[in-house]
Amino acid sequence: MKKLYIITAFMLFGSVNLMAQERTEDENGRPIGATPPNAVASAPAVFIQESTTQGSSSTIVLLSYSLPENMSSGKMVVFHPSIDKELKTITLSSRIGTASIDRAEIGLEEFVVGMYDANGKFMSEYRVRNKK
Repeated sequence: MKKLYIITAFMLFGSVNLMAQERTEDENGRPIGATPPNAVASAPAVFIQESTTQGSSSTIVLLSYSLPENMSSGKMVVFHPSIDKELKTITLSSRIGTASIDRAEIGLEEFVVGMYDANGKFMSEYRVRNKK
């Protein structure tokens, strides 16, 4: 009878160990071995932003831009902010540069600028707001 208790105890402890689940996620919910997203993220290759060195005129908006590594041309299209209307197209002839937009020429204080590659594929958007 004593042998039966010992065998039962070994089977019980052995089966508990077999049923235990292995951890598949770390303490942050990522799969084991995955790197955090900010560890692999790099600076964006495509961007449009207002230049920190603004011109002397308050009506001129300077936009700095960057195209992807493999592109040397593209275009910026200025749109009306609330209706689907193209106001101006600016051809980009270098990968990195600055484009100027005259608010008086556009006729609006606020507008949206879209950046496209040479084939017309949309890449990025920037909303220019009125600075008061």
